[in-house]
Amino acid sequence: MVVDDDTLIAQSLSFKLKAFGNVTICNKTGEALDILSNQSFDLAFIDLNIDNELDGLEILKKTVAKNIYSIILSSYDDEENIQKAYEMGCQDYFVKGDEDRAIEKVVSSFLLGEKKFILDNFIQNTYITNDQHTKNEILHLVENISSDIPILILGPTGTGKSFLTKKVFEACHKNCPFIELNCAAIPENLLESELFGHEKGSFTGANNKKIGLLKKANGGVIFLDEIGSLSLGLQAKILKAIEEKSFTPVGATEVVKSNFRIISATCENLIELVNQKKFRLDLYYRLTGVNIYLKPLSERRDDIELLIKHFLKQTPRKIIFHKDVKTILNNYNWPGNIRELEKVIQVLKSKNKGILLPTDLPEQFQSKSPFESSDSLLTGYIKKHALTHGMNETMRKLKNELVESVMNDNDRKVNLSIKTLKISSNTFYTNYEKR
Repeated sequence: MVVDDDTLIAQSLSFKLKAFGNVTICNKTGEALDILSNQSFDLAFIDLNIDNELDGLEILKKTVAKNIYSIILSSYDDEENIQKAYEMGCQDYFVKGDEDRAIEKVVSSFLLGEKKFILDNFIQNTYITNDQHTKNEILHLVENISSDIPILILGPTGTGKSFLTKKVFEACHKNCPFIELNCAAIPENLLESELFGHEKGSFTGANNKKIGLLKKANGGVIFLDEIGSLSLGLQAKILKAIEEKSFTPVGATEVVKSNFRIISATCENLIELVNQKKFRLDLYYRLTGVNIYLKPLSERRDDIELLIKHFLKQTPRKIIFHKDVKTILNNYNWPGNIRELEKVIQVLKSKNKGILLPTDLPEQFQSKSPFESSDSLLTGYIKKHALTHGMNETMRKLKNELVESVMNDNDRKVNLSIKTLKISSNTFYTNYEKR
């Protein structure tokens, strides 16, 4: 709602606000109060002087009572009126002439206020985390899930990319279809039919006409997990479908239109795949816009105990872990991330024991990783990190962590650490990113 007796200002404000929603303009105090008696709004921009001096405060009183996010936009900039407006409950006060910045600030504050509730609910009940980076990434996803900007979810297998995206979409955008497909879980010869659909008799086994997932996603989102596994041929067809919002089902002659949006995810380094000519650069640019990265569980160790408590909460029977079990679980690198942790807790709950001992832990905790041997430095986690992020990034991280560890051992003494590592000063400063 925009309430201002200056028609030109009201229309200008309305024109700019239409990008965010429907706008109602009022030029009279009585008209505004009548409308507020029968309607509600998310935001209200109110001038202080409409029919009479400061009668905008009467409208403010009404909007605050109806829990409308209320903004004063006035030519008055004296402290007395500003204080009075804030005391009556307005959330923001702007002086006329600064409308563009006012709109940008107000709309983002309002949306963040709504989405903060969603975020708080998520980190307590759905995607459990105390890690600030992960909280920021979830908020970033929440902020952009309803926009038209492409979203690419990155992170190792098992970090919950698909789970998180679906839950956030359901919370923010409930009335639109959300279609999900794991591209790596379907054979290549069936994937095209799954995405685009097919006509009856178009191939052996096509006994009925099939509606493709891209058509089912009309007006909503299709979430393509493990998109890095697609063949170059399918990549070309998906790119064309994204650009034209149309495609031809297998065996069909007529084009099908669908106004879908793609959100994608992968555990692979798409840039590396592009460099290896295994992923199309033009498709990569179509998929990237907002990139969300979910860290592996080994990089947010404070979440391990939180997640264990969350998974244990799902059973009415009380279970206690021996202190050695807690130590082992907290120190384990969790190459399978949240998915692996949840599976381990399921196994432990099935033991039908009140107190769980180290001997009750699954096989991966009783023996070395299949990637490890007595004379090898390669651990399962290092290999997993390299396969996800590339060898160069893994070596950079490994060198930095080694230098950091030796620095801690040597009470942060640089020269002693250089001597301990048997490296030059130049090598030290090249490989050490100070924390």
